[in-house]
Amino acid sequence: SVSATKKRALQRNMNAGKIGSNPHSSPLRPKRTRPSNNGFDGQVHSLVKNCQFNLPQRKTRDGATITFGLLSLIDLLKDRNTLTCEGVVSSSKSKLFAPVQIQSTMTSAALPLPFNHQPFHYLQSDNWSCGYRNLQMLISGMMPTLSSVFPEGVPSIDQIQKTMEKLWNQGFDRANAVHHKNALSGKKTWIGTVEVWSYLSFRRVDSIIIQFIKTKENRALLGNFVWSYFSRLCGCDPFGCACNGNDSHQNALSSPILHISEYATHLLRESQISENVEERKGSLLQCKCSLPPLYLQWEGHSVTVVGIRKSAGDNEKSPCFKLITFCPQKKKLPGLKNMLSAELTRRDFTEASLAPKLSEEFVRSVIELPVSKLQHRDCQILLSTARIIDESESHRRKNCTKSIGFIDAVALEK
Repeated sequence: SVSATKKRALQRNMNAGKIGSNPHSSPLRPKRTRPSNNGFDGQVHSLVKNCQFNLPQRKTRDGATITFGLLSLIDLLKDRNTLTCEGVVSSSKSKLFAPVQIQSTMTSAALPLPFNHQPFHYLQSDNWSCGYRNLQMLISGMMPTLSSVFPEGVPSIDQIQKTMEKLWNQGFDRANAVHHKNALSGKKTWIGTVEVWSYLSFRRVDSIIIQFIKTKENRALLGNFVWSYFSRLCGCDPFGCACNGNDSHQNALSSPILHISEYATHLLRESQISENVEERKGSLLQCKCSLPPLYLQWEGHSVTVVGIRKSAGDNEKSPCFKLITFCPQKKKLPGLKNMLSAELTRRDFTEASLAPKLSEEFVRSVIELPVSKLQHRDCQILLSTARIIDESESHRRKNCTKSIGFIDAVALEK
């Protein structure tokens, strides 16, 4: 029998959230219900709903390490030039790297509240599953709105592959069905943006692909487009949000005025207007709800975009954008959460005059992707509204065609 001392040691390790402490494989694990369908078990699914940021990391049965609540901690870095998919909360947020003299006022009440619709980070353990992991991150960021679509929680890779085969058999995405020879289960095969769009369309989740391709002028629109998206420049009504600009932690969705292709086109148009963004935002009833993250693909890799930071560029008319990303290949991201948590605890309970131990430059190097690194690459962004479409609309999206499945970002002539 296992001694009480070993049981306590095991529990301490699990609570500490050590990477590699897998409750499914440890011989000393406490008795618990076995996960079903290779996906999230009931306990983890409830964590998706509650979205507490002090939870330990978990390992899935298909090999990923999940880090919960990382965005809540990253959100402490926000300033007026940083936007994320987290909604506006009524309490003021303390900045982790704010001047040291104000740190003495930090209290637990100043920390961001637990928030629904927050994406979790999935760390892949291979070199082929980034598309699946980013799809899982995207879905986790749209829970619990999509709980009726994904009652089992975030699907595993095996579940996604079987659904892909099912949708191909029903006539969806014929081009990729031919490419993959109608067989995906158990294969270590990459998937891309079109497969992700087809999967969501089959599951009746609203999404569209925006392509930044062919010319440097078209590719240059990516940063401004992402900034417009996270700026919520459409306001409440066209997007279909029923929060009416009130402080709310609910994303109560109403019928959108804009179709998703019109919504994406509107964002592209807004991203090319030279007027001051803050002035345009002031004329709108701003949505206070969270937004789904964006799925970003270029040849050979994909990431999940959870925010964006803007800084002054070489000239005043061209700002420099850096995407805040959850990259499934970034092994430092799970550890970053522990470091941020420790730094918050240290600043909360120590003298304010202590020098910072955690470098802002290091944090940004882990989570940021400069848009300038993508200027020579053709890129695709998948945008989802987290809305459930009806069956007829789902069937209309059987194949990814222009205006139905994708639109091209085209720079306006000057």
